Amino acid sequence: MKHSSLLAAVLAFALAAPVLAQQPPEGYPRRPIEMVVAYPAGGGMDVTARTLAQEAQRIMGHEFRVQNRTGGGGMVGHSWLAQNVAPDGYTVGVLANPFLALDIAVRGAPFKADQFLPIAGINFTPVLWVVKSDGPLGKLDFKQIVEQARQKPGELKVAIMPGNVFDFVASIVEKNAGARFTHVPFQGGRPGVTALLGGNVDIASAFYEEVEQYIKAGQVKAVAVSDSERFASLPDVPAMGEMGVKMDHGIWGASRFVTVPPATPQPIRDYLEQGFLKVMRDPAAIEKFRAAGITLEPTGHEATQKAYAASMRAIADFVAADKK
Repeated sequence: MKHSSLLAAVLAFALAAPVLAQQPPEGYPRRPIEMVVAYPAGGGMDVTARTLAQEAQRIMGHEFRVQNRTGGGGMVGHSWLAQNVAPDGYTVGVLANPFLALDIAVRGAPFKADQFLPIAGINFTPVLWVVKSDGPLGKLDFKQIVEQARQKPGELKVAIMPGNVFDFVASIVEKNAGARFTHVPFQGGRPGVTALLGGNVDIASAFYEEVEQYIKAGQVKAVAVSDSERFASLPDVPAMGEMGVKMDHGIWGASRFVTVPPATPQPIRDYLEQGFLKVMRDPAAIEKFRAAGITLEPTGHEATQKAYAASMRAIADFVAADKK
């Protein structure tokens, strides 16, 4: 075989072979690794964590279990991760900003930002505003809906998570447009979508993973996304920033990442970071995420920690300005 042919064969084999994580530290792990989500099963965070756990188990060769510690719009799970987790690599958080940042800046959280150490970034997805396709707002666009909320303050009901990003997106729209909606509280995006389908609210706030099946089935229609740029999975749906709503890119949605306690030993942190990154770069895993409606944007610990700090600052600045 010629050298060029041999090289081509080797490269083809390497690309086709499964992606293997680096060798784990000696004696680790000896039991399943728990991935904690602070929101209910079926929501965007839960779907992301379960897909990551499934693919990590396949590629890294360890058992990963997703645990939902829900309540208080995320506060229960966030508090538990900050205060009760041993730094031994057996519990990781699958979290998102600005949810965590808002707990600290707005909701009097019993923890601080430095009690979480991001080790890998997953992606950013904006909040979608969706309406029932055959409902009263089904034939209206975002501007027409906002105009109705301006003309008839409080008449339209929007499903939100209180004191969190869904709530704040609705408030930003109101502030920029001089409109007023009635905010109806739910524990997550999926319960709000269920209420929308039942005719109990007019607009639901949700992440794409929570509502993809209903959009594809034609039951709901997305009217806007909470960003200054359009969302890749819904390129025909306008961004709120296009329509006069001040909405900075990459802030008002879910910037998802994996965390460990800061005291976690460096070899374990390195192993988990490199393992999760290899999972998110594996072609078969990418297809699994795509099938779940998730577009990956994996980042290592340095970039993820930088984005984490920037999000914390942006939320603190927003809250301080809003109080003036």
